[in-house]
Amino acid sequence: MEFPHHAIDFTPLKEERDIHVWNEAYETVESYFFALGLHNRLILNRCIYEVLRRSAVLLEKTSLPYTPTEVAMNEAMKLVGDWFERVLDLKLPEYRLSARGRLALFLGNMEHRWQEYFLAEPPWPPGFVEAMRQSYLTAGPAFQEQTMTPQSIELNALVSGASGVWFGLDRLPNIKLLVNTVIVLLLLFLIFSLIYY
Repeated sequence: MEFPHHAIDFTPLKEERDIHVWNEAYETVESYFFALGLHNRLILNRCIYEVLRRSAVLLEKTSLPYTPTEVAMNEAMKLVGDWFERVLDLKLPEYRLSARGRLALFLGNMEHRWQEYFLAEPPWPPGFVEAMRQSYLTAGPAFQEQTMTPQSIELNALVSGASGVWFGLDRLPNIKLLVNTVIVLLLLFLIFSLIYY
């Protein structure tokens, strides 16, 4: 991406709030590019400028019912998707950079080594293209068949003893009823004492 030599015509900027709306679009796109690992301020601003320029042209030519922020984010994702398709020489679904593509940016070390080529026009260095393609392939899922055998659950002695006693009371229904009644009465006494004392 070359440095543009023309100013952005943010039309319509009829009111003061329009400047705030475009500023919000700028911040949103900046956060998106920053999340993709673009930390060089000069390159970051250059990319944001191009996205906002495209968004302003699109909003001027059409009467879209969207805010500049929505149009700018759509343009940013489309721009990144188009660039990624050209670098990888493959088609992405609906110009969207999938999670696999974003992971490939990090695995390919774009953040530290290749930032100057982010959204740049070809020719790209062969090392950059190879790193991006390899990281995109590596980022894919590697499925392996796994088998799980059921294991018995081992309880500690206290839990085993308590469950043994409780289920043992099934053989003595009168004793179990007595124990349940005592537990309920103790709970009622506890609640009563908390409320009135």
